[in-house]
Amino acid sequence: MATRTHQTKADRQLDRLVRRGRRIDELTQQADAATAELRRINRQRTRKAVA
Repeated sequence: MATRTHQTKADRQLDRLVRRGRRIDELTQQADAATAELRRINRQRTRKAVA
């Protein structure tokens, strides 16, 4: 952004939203991975309890 000195308010807001969106995507991926891991652990526990 060094080349563009003047940035409108709308440009700044858009940049902020894009960054926030990327962060949300990142956190969603982490949450999905954690959920999958917990499901896997629970499945193993259930199998052991049944066996």
